[in-house]
Amino acid sequence: MPNIQSEVVDWLHSKQNWLQEAASRILNNGQITEEDIYELTALIKTNEGQATTSTRTFTGLGATTTSGSLSLESISEIKGIDNLSPKNPLIFCLDKITVIYGNNGSGKSGYTRILKKATGKSSAIELKHNVFSPPPPADERSCKIKYLLNGNGHEITWLANSSPIGDLKGIDIFDSDNARVYLTKEKEAAYTPPIIALFEELVLVSKRIGEKLDEEKRQLTKSLPQLDQRYINTESGKLYNSLSATHNEASIAQILTFSDSEELAIKTIKERLQTEDPRSRASKIRKEKVQLGKIIGELRSAYKMVGEESCKRFQVLKQDALLKRMIATEAIQKNGELSKLDGVGSETWRALWEAARKYSITEAYKGENFPKTDGAKCVLCHQDLDKEAQERLKSFEEFVKSSLESDAKQSEEQLKKAVENLPSRPSNEALKTSLEFSGIDAIEWLPRLDDAWNAIVSKVEELKISKETVRVQSLDVSPIVSELESISFSMEARAMQFDEDAKDFDREKAQKELLELEARQWTSSQRDAILAEVQRLKDIQKLESLKTLTSTRGLSVKASELSESIITSEYVRRFNQELTKLGAKRIKVKLEKTRVKEGVVNHKIRLQDAVTDVPIIDILSEGEQRIIALAAFLADVTGKEESTPFIFDDPISSLDQDFEEKTIERLIELAEDRQVIVFTHRLSFLGIINDKADSLCQVNIRTEPWGSGEVGEMPIFGKKPEKALNGLKNGRLATAKRVYFEQGSDAYYPLAKAICSDFRILLERIVELYFLADVVQRHRRAINTMGKIHNLSKITQDDCDLIDKYMSKYSVYEHSQSAEFPAELPEPGELEQDIDTVLTWLVAFRGR
Repeated sequence: MPNIQSEVVDWLHSKQNWLQEAASRILNNGQITEEDIYELTALIKTNEGQATTSTRTFTGLGATTTSGSLSLESISEIKGIDNLSPKNPLIFCLDKITVIYGNNGSGKSGYTRILKKATGKSSAIELKHNVFSPPPPADERSCKIKYLLNGNGHEITWLANSSPIGDLKGIDIFDSDNARVYLTKEKEAAYTPPIIALFEELVLVSKRIGEKLDEEKRQLTKSLPQLDQRYINTESGKLYNSLSATHNEASIAQILTFSDSEELAIKTIKERLQTEDPRSRASKIRKEKVQLGKIIGELRSAYKMVGEESCKRFQVLKQDALLKRMIATEAIQKNGELSKLDGVGSETWRALWEAARKYSITEAYKGENFPKTDGAKCVLCHQDLDKEAQERLKSFEEFVKSSLESDAKQSEEQLKKAVENLPSRPSNEALKTSLEFSGIDAIEWLPRLDDAWNAIVSKVEELKISKETVRVQSLDVSPIVSELESISFSMEARAMQFDEDAKDFDREKAQKELLELEARQWTSSQRDAILAEVQRLKDIQKLESLKTLTSTRGLSVKASELSESIITSEYVRRFNQELTKLGAKRIKVKLEKTRVKEGVVNHKIRLQDAVTDVPIIDILSEGEQRIIALAAFLADVTGKEESTPFIFDDPISSLDQDFEEKTIERLIELAEDRQVIVFTHRLSFLGIINDKADSLCQVNIRTEPWGSGEVGEMPIFGKKPEKALNGLKNGRLATAKRVYFEQGSDAYYPLAKAICSDFRILLERIVELYFLADVVQRHRRAINTMGKIHNLSKITQDDCDLIDKYMSKYSVYEHSQSAEFPAELPEPGELEQDIDTVLTWLVAFRGR
């Protein structure tokens, strides 16, 4: 073995890294996944992948590794096979042990026969049609099988008795036929060391990589748009039609880009070609330019009036006016300390004071100075003025005529004029008219000018409204004004071109220039497609070169040289381990290697320490034969590299209580890392596995008028009572309740009768499993007391009364009653209350 490993390692070190990496993955992971193929295909394209190194140790050689995974999802749409004709698919759980329960003749064996045939088992028999019906055409005898392989979903319509499904060949099935093979014949070990299969796998990997490269090449279809016939003879068109793997972005840059100036050149040439009077056209453009200049001027002026300097000036004016008004107000308040009211000196107060002055001089006391105090009345309230009031009025008048008030008014007037001089926004109609006269696109520019003027107006409103400070933040005039100035500049260039055209215009030359520009404009619009086409051509050239590296000739030659098989003792070790786990260690049997032929290791089960070599089936009991065959099966299949499903058809047939429990425990253990599917008709199996398995998926199959194998709900006696009670209440009782209120008692009667019957059955199950602590069960011969009997001490008289009450109440629906004393069915509310009472009691009882 060490020499073989060394030989293989030396050979691999002479190969490129991509092949070495493939070998490492096969040895380390047990299989090559589709993702591996993609990654190895990527690796072969790199310099690193094509190099040769001698650093890998390939430590997986000779070791057992874990390979990919396979799981069955469902079997459905069965036609013309046995009496199977289910309307619903048989679905297998992926992460739980799946138990499929059915009575004799319900279709369990039919499903097993399909799986054996579809997976290519040697003991599989020809699938028959229903012999009691006319035979259907061969191409209509089929079923659909769904499965997951390495996480990828597959669905295959498989014709009965056709070739096995390759992906499913790794599935292991244990039934009576399979058990007989393990007991009577030499058996090929399912486990093959990686070093034997390595080269065959590498051949397959090389072929698959080659196929991937071919597929990539096929997928590299040309998607370059057809060049317009008008551009074929242009320089850009010629380059476009002659793209090759030698080109790069720099060498074809002339057909990839197209500038704004070139786009303007197209517009200008078209305009020149369409103009009959170039001189008039030049004049019209210059008039449009003048109008555009007005738009630019108004915009720049408005921006300037609300710009940074303007904001600073407004801030100075506002602060100056506020400060002087504050000083003046403080002065008048000081002079008018005799004032009886607040607000003296305020804007409102000053307005009132000036109104009083006008009324006094023009109406009340014509020709008299204001304020008239001697022998006068108040011009506002018409009351006599006492001495204090006369002094107060004189003090107020002195303040109003003072310089402080004058300064405050002057600053406020300056601020007012500044606000009045702020720009106003032209109407949209005016803007539109100006744009139309300027010759530029109003549809494009009106929204932009509208936004610009809205920003200006917003700033104007801010300057008007703000009472204290102004944000010194100018608007950016440069983008829109710069664009408009650029248009204005281009207008002048166009006008000058028309001036030249008026003297001498080569129309043919202009048409050629236009065609070349339009060709470049079109090719530039295909930039991504052009670069993609160049890359496609490069990729094709590279793939053709890489394909030569995947030749399998060298691998095939080396594989043919490795003919020696490696014999392992693992199979025997696993067999002895399974005997222990299944509680069959006391049975004197052994597994021996018999011969090795063409790489296949054969084993056989024999009696241990027997004086004569007698067939094992002649000595062991039926139950012992079953458990030994099961141990051999598990030892065989658990040594495989692949994570594939285990399917068991009545695995506990002929086994006693102890072997049943050990077998179920082993199945549960297997389900931790493999998909386990069990077909059974044994109620005892359901009872034990329900008790022992934390995670369980149960399916019931039965015979219906249209055929067997129909999938349905697990019978109520196969469920855990608590779950079944909740399902009864929330499902069937809810339906019956609706029927009762919508259709009446007659329609309700059969539904309620069935519910009462099942409730009674569940009460019996509760007594078995919880009330009597699972010490005694029907369908189980043993009385189990260990770790359980102490729970009987929890029972109280109230518990007994409750059980008696409901057992008695619902027994009447199970047994015939006198016609004189018919048993009335409880209404939905009463039924629901009884179920809830039992559920509440059960939760409390189990929690004691």
